[in-house]
Amino acid sequence: MKSIKVKIKDGQILPYAKKYFDNLLKNLDGKEMMLSLDKPKSIRSVEANRYYWLLIDHISEYTGEDKNALHEYFKQKYLSEEILVMGCPVQKRTSTTKLSVRRFYEYCEKIRAEMSEFGFELPSKDDWEKQIA
Repeated sequence: MKSIKVKIKDGQILPYAKKYFDNLLKNLDGKEMMLSLDKPKSIRSVEANRYYWLLIDHISEYTGEDKNALHEYFKQKYLSEEILVMGCPVQKRTSTTKLSVRRFYEYCEKIRAEMSEFGFELPSKDDWEKQIA
């Protein structure tokens, strides 16, 4: 399934990537398709992603653990659920890139709270944003 961001204006569909959209339509010419319109999910900003990796960097420096290992650890701890596949338990992990803005913020707050239990205070998103402003 293809997803293309568009804007609806004056009853017209206006694709943001017009050349890509036009090429896609050309390749689908004559085929029967189903069109579905959804409001885009709000995804985290580049700044929020930078903040997350700042947290991971600080934790890495504090613990000596590898940044990518910490990323996997926190995903396993806070973004996974056990499901059954063919009767066997499997850990299903949600990618941080798939989180809504709210869920991503909550995820970062869980990490901050966990580190606070160890006496290691991490900057809040508000504090960090003030520093880079």
